[in-house]
Amino acid sequence: MRIGIDIDDTITNSRDYVVSLKKKYLPQYNPYEMLPDDVFQEFIHKYDSDIHTNAPLKEGVVEAISYLKEQGHTIYIMSARGNYSDSSYEDSREYLIKHNIPFDKLLCNLGTKIDAIRREKIDLFIDDNTHICDELRKNGVNVIKMKRHDDTENDHLVCASWKEIIKCIKENFNG
Repeated sequence: MRIGIDIDDTITNSRDYVVSLKKKYLPQYNPYEMLPDDVFQEFIHKYDSDIHTNAPLKEGVVEAISYLKEQGHTIYIMSARGNYSDSSYEDSREYLIKHNIPFDKLLCNLGTKIDAIRREKIDLFIDDNTHICDELRKNGVNVIKMKRHDDTENDHLVCASWKEIIKCIKENFNG
């Protein structure tokens, strides 16, 4: 099976890391709310590479992806990263290697993921974003939704951990 996996808040805890950076460098703003566009652009330009190289891993992600790879699945890491920094691909690649996350292909700077998912013939995609999961499912792609802090009810297969994701794959996708 060809499995596509998002990076931010699926492999990593990017949100928590961004909140910590906002608390430290932008204390005048609520770190849990969106920044004004001009402030956001400046912030992300300054800290994009830091986020991509230092956000902590989700618990169990290395073991889970290693297990999927050992089971013979092809692993595609697919991210929208790249909109704010030219170094996003290299930062992401080095991060994955440094943390021993096995992958067959890394794709960054994906405005919308559906075209790349079709081109790569992805059978299952794992992402934290409900809107992306909705779009993919509408286009016939199987999805597992990584639970987020702001989730509301939806009809996706939702997992709160990588341990749950492995269980879900075994039960629903013959994985």
